[in-house]
Amino acid sequence: MHKAKWKKMKLAVIYSDARGEFIAEGFAEFCNVMEIDLSGLDMHRWQQWLSALVSFRLNRKLWKNDFYRNPVAIYFRKKAGEKEIKKIGVKVDAVLQFGLMNTYDYRLL
Repeated sequence: MHKAKWKKMKLAVIYSDARGEFIAEGFAEFCNVMEIDLSGLDMHRWQQWLSALVSFRLNRKLWKNDFYRNPVAIYFRKKAGEKEIKKIGVKVDAVLQFGLMNTYDYRLL
């Protein structure tokens, strides 16, 4: 009888910290993993200033918290992340996103 050859699934694991890397290594046993590490994403200086202006609070602790979570900062990080994802240029079957606040356009993969 003919034995079917199964093609391994291509899985993109998008992460921003070491736990995501650990998860990617675990999945590598079962499928082809494309690791996309977005931990190094940073905003340009003008983007940081704009984010600081939009999120300004008199309480420095609240300001720091809002600096990273305001819509302007999220938009800039999303665009930078999508640029990194587009560089991969490989079609995948599934995407696992770990440790990131943004959702990306997975059609780029």
